[in-house]
Amino acid sequence: MARPPSMFHAFLRPSILQILRATGYHSTRPAVLDTLTDIAARYLTLLCEKTAGNAANNHGDAGDYDVVDVRMALQEVGALLPDQAWRQEEDMRGVEEFIGWFAGPRMREMMEMGSGDTESDATDYLAALKKKHSKTGDDAKWQGTIFGKSTDGNEILVEGGPITSISEWISQR
Repeated sequence: MARPPSMFHAFLRPSILQILRATGYHSTRPAVLDTLTDIAARYLTLLCEKTAGNAANNHGDAGDYDVVDVRMALQEVGALLPDQAWRQEEDMRGVEEFIGWFAGPRMREMMEMGSGDTESDATDYLAALKKKHSKTGDDAKWQGTIFGKSTDGNEILVEGGPITSISEWISQR
């Protein structure tokens, strides 16, 4: 399997650092961190592929997935144990706990933090990192990147056809 693109690898790296800190590891070598990040990326890719495959088999469309498809994928990658057929009863505890976790306050808090709808007094990891590495205190260093403010007004020109800009292409659609 090819290594993930460096930008996505860099985005996953702080999450792996936070997981390591939460489990009690407060320092590691960069090579170990890169290896764990690569393993996590492969695991997430495999989980997404299995979920899409289950959705395609069950619903006919890989984008139309539900909790059952995700649970089957988690079972296929070994995160959940399969049902015990010898018990003569269907064990739904895993599914109920999975749904309960998604409906619970922890997931709601993560969704609010991820969407950026709520104002939080706590400084997030990226803002703290930008502040630490900024010598001037402003965001001019990040201007025009995916971390900073966009530079609106730059027209993207398209070459090699009758349409010369993206706005022209949108108007002709």
